[in-house]
Amino acid sequence: VPRGRLRLTAPVTYGEKSIAPLVNDFVLRYPELDVDMKLTNQTLDLVAEGYDLA
Repeated sequence: VPRGRLRLTAPVTYGEKSIAPLVNDFVLRYPELDVDMKLTNQTLDLVAEGYDLA
């Protein structure tokens, strides 16, 4: 069973339309997993900020 924290980021429009609905279903399926999703159009340093998925 997956558990812990999953950090992900995506552009705002894509995240709202495509990623957020999937994350909602994912969280319901794996309640022991904490999903931290940041939607932004800014360029991020994924490694320095500790993101798992972009």
